[in-house]
Amino acid sequence: MRIILIFISFCLITLTNKLSAQDIFELTYQFKGDPAKTIYKGLLVKNANGTGFLRLAANNNKTNKRVLYDFSITLNPYNYGSRPMDGGLLLTAPDKTAYWYCWSENFNLKEGTEIFDFDYLRLWFRRENAKKVIEPCLTTPFKVTGRSMGLTEEPVVAQQEQYGETGILSFKELKNISFTKAYLKDYFINSELLSEGAYTRKQLLTIRNNTKPVLYLIAVINSKDEDISVNCIEDGKKVSSYFKRVSTSLEIRFVEKKLTGNDFNVTAVKAAIKNIHPGKDDIVVFYYSGHGFRWKGDIGFPFPQMGLYYGKPPSWDHMAAFSLNIEDIYSEIQAKGARLNLVMSDCCNTIVNRRRLEIKDTAKSQVGPGYYDISKRAAMALFLQTQASLLISAAEKGQASICSNSYNSFFTTSMINSIRMGLKTSGANPQWMDIVRKAEGETSTLASKYKEQQNIVYKVCNKSGQTACVEDLGNK
Repeated sequence: MRIILIFISFCLITLTNKLSAQDIFELTYQFKGDPAKTIYKGLLVKNANGTGFLRLAANNNKTNKRVLYDFSITLNPYNYGSRPMDGGLLLTAPDKTAYWYCWSENFNLKEGTEIFDFDYLRLWFRRENAKKVIEPCLTTPFKVTGRSMGLTEEPVVAQQEQYGETGILSFKELKNISFTKAYLKDYFINSELLSEGAYTRKQLLTIRNNTKPVLYLIAVINSKDEDISVNCIEDGKKVSSYFKRVSTSLEIRFVEKKLTGNDFNVTAVKAAIKNIHPGKDDIVVFYYSGHGFRWKGDIGFPFPQMGLYYGKPPSWDHMAAFSLNIEDIYSEIQAKGARLNLVMSDCCNTIVNRRRLEIKDTAKSQVGPGYYDISKRAAMALFLQTQASLLISAAEKGQASICSNSYNSFFTTSMINSIRMGLKTSGANPQWMDIVRKAEGETSTLASKYKEQQNIVYKVCNKSGQTACVEDLGNK
């Protein structure tokens, strides 16, 4: 019995070691089709379950600064149901050697500007029986003829006499059980390497996983006023569900703070903004749906006040104490330093005491087939690689924010639909300015359909502030 227990214990220890094992390689890499033939240094971490990541670094000669990529990789078969951004294909050569063809469009640009607009990462692995390890390889007895954009078709593979390229130019396995901070600086940014001293293999995974972007959403929804609460609640649902879909598609964390009911007030809004601490790769979305107004003296201010109260205010002093200007919110969020800031308000921009315009109709809006599809590569370009701050409000000075039974609030519907269409086409490279202009056109078109007028106002700025902001402030 004791011998059996010792044997079982030995098997469990062996299995645990196998499951927790990591193979780490240093390599050089070149993207297919790059006219500059840039050579990247790489650090490849492969887990026992076939997943892993690759950091690629090179100097961009145009900016004289480093460009640093973080790719997710997997040797596991591509899942056509969940449509991930990476996958693998297991092939067996005539000599029975196992090979894996892996590709990945799942990356985050950690630093710098892209040198070359590649289509996807290509890697080949081979089981090295003598070493008992699955390692990268430079040549294979296979030729991969290609995949269609958007990961919609299975790779077409055929044996050829010539060897197919892998992207890997050279590699070596790293046997060190720890890595110095000085060494890792070649593959990680300073904010990732917080502690001094050596890092273990396990810590490499922790560092990498802890620095994935986060999408923060603060949604402020008037849920109690009888005249607008139904539309505002629907607006909030539309915004929350769609940005959650985006974060799920990008496989990043979604943190939502919804302020409704008794939390619909100035104090709660200020606290919600104060309590988020975005990193430099994170995304912050602020959305308001409720009453809005402008003071008679706000001649030079194009953006409205958000009325953070229910019902008719008892006095001017009450309105002043329980309202915030959306542009002040924008400035406060922008100062937090996230990669992307999207601040939106769906409210009137009229002189005080005018309510939102609600149209009673019976028509129902229609959406086309595939309207809700998300191209992950497009979503990455729009949310994870863009450094920008956007302030958008539903109506210009003197105009009401319009809603109807069919479309709910015109601006919110148009904005979400514009983002949806921007992320629908595989291989697209959407730009926020194009999305804002499309939302601008759709909002005014919906209003004119009901013989009304509504024009959004916006300001779109890049994060660094090195170029002028693009603005349409309407009737200044």
